[in-house]
Amino acid sequence: MFTESLVKRVGPIVVFFAAVGAICAGLSTLFFAIDPTNLALEGHVRFGYGGYAVGALFGAIALALVLVRKEHELSAAGPRAYPPCPIGCPCATIIHSSFVSIATGAAGLLIWGIGFTVHIVQPQGTSLGWVLSAIGVLLVGASFALHTDHLSQRFGRAATFLGIVSLLAWVVGYFLEAINPNASPLSSWYSELFASYAVGHLLSALAIVMIIRHSARLSK
Repeated sequence: MFTESLVKRVGPIVVFFAAVGAICAGLSTLFFAIDPTNLALEGHVRFGYGGYAVGALFGAIALALVLVRKEHELSAAGPRAYPPCPIGCPCATIIHSSFVSIATGAAGLLIWGIGFTVHIVQPQGTSLGWVLSAIGVLLVGASFALHTDHLSQRFGRAATFLGIVSLLAWVVGYFLEAINPNASPLSSWYSELFASYAVGHLLSALAIVMIIRHSARLSK
């Protein structure tokens, strides 16, 4: 739904990788939505981890391509600075994120994807995979934090803060998995994990609602 603006800013290939990655991450829960007891089946668990791994790795590729575009943008600009972009202005051809924040996000998604790739190989559970996933999410959160000023102007401080905190909730869940990687997905231990992920999703949803309200105010 945001394709037209994104294509102008980062190019169609980046949008393709980002969209396909998001779809793969969504499909990773397909078998578990059909029957939650599939969490106990190794093949379905591998599929779930694979969907997340592809999603994160495709996201890393997308950000790497944005990084290349940003490099070209900086080279073309030379010592000249971009004109200020008023709040609400599309500025469709400018990538506002800094080189460091994009690189940090790309590295985070790459490590996150590698972590879930480890899970594909060892679906029974491994601390290494979950620790890598937690580190990856922390780096993604850091990339948002590095871009806080612009995000706050564009979406509001509260929404930006909640978005970062939602990622930290995921980190808590991943570290809990790392502590007890061999726990059965149907055990009581997973209640704590799912609670962390639920909090992360709910905070993300709340942040998006706040962004909608912020956008509505700007459009008046």
